Amino acid sequence: MQSMTAITRYTDYTGTVSIDNDDRKNAYAQLAKDNGIDLSNQYLVGIKFEKIEMIQQVVFITSNVGSNFQEIQDYLSDNDSLPCKESYVDMSINDFFKYTKRFSFIYSTNKELIGQNINIIEEVSV
Repeated sequence: MQSMTAITRYTDYTGTVSIDNDDRKNAYAQLAKDNGIDLSNQYLVGIKFEKIEMIQQVVFITSNVGSNFQEIQDYLSDNDSLPCKESYVDMSINDFFKYTKRFSFIYSTNKELIGQNINIIEEVSV
């Protein structure tokens, strides 16, 4: 069992990410379909992008216990974990970003700082 968090081999840094899909409705479901992932009997729970050495891949995380988020939540209210399938697709970050309008990630040299308020007192363009 694993949690829905990003992890690398050593986890030298941790952080958060935020993504806005492009203007298509359900852009990442479309990305899955465009890459041969059949979503007719499963719900797209999550996506992770991995770069391991020279390999870049997108991992589609799906579950067949529900067809919408409410059904997934209902299942999790009675169960400790969600049965999921991971489907790996070799894909460059540029191809992934074709379905993305905005992307931001932040990581910290100390995981205790993630989520803490900071006050930017100066912005410098270099």
